[in-house]
Amino acid sequence: MIAKYRVIATLSLAAAAVLAATVAPGTARASTATPSPSISPATTKVVVPLTNIYGYKCPSGNLCLWVYDPNATNGRGAYDVFDLDACHTYSVSYWHGSATYEDNQTGGVTSYFYGQSGNTLTHFTPTGDTIKTYSGDWDPVWSVKNC
Repeated sequence: MIAKYRVIATLSLAAAAVLAATVAPGTARASTATPSPSISPATTKVVVPLTNIYGYKCPSGNLCLWVYDPNATNGRGAYDVFDLDACHTYSVSYWHGSATYEDNQTGGVTSYFYGQSGNTLTHFTPTGDTIKTYSGDWDPVWSVKNC
């Protein structure tokens, strides 16, 4: 540690200014807000206030995914609900925390959640005409296939 301080102490004022300018932007970036959750390909997204989380009903034929967005509603936080109506494998980014998903698909469609290496984390098929609600954790999920 003493040698480290000696090296810093021998920096010229100009070198210290360059070092400070280099370090400061990285520090500022680290303190910025977490990016909002996103999905690709894009699909319908509805922002649901925290006070009305159960007020949104998943449309018939869709798999709906709820994910917390700390940046929504001017930084007060809300849930982004993504309605997956077209058959795709969707990549998810910045999805963290508790997962809620509602399967209102028809025709016995099986949906899959995949991990980073493409491994199947879970799969589910709704039965009958009842909407199935599930919960879990988004952290290990990297993609979702709704068909």
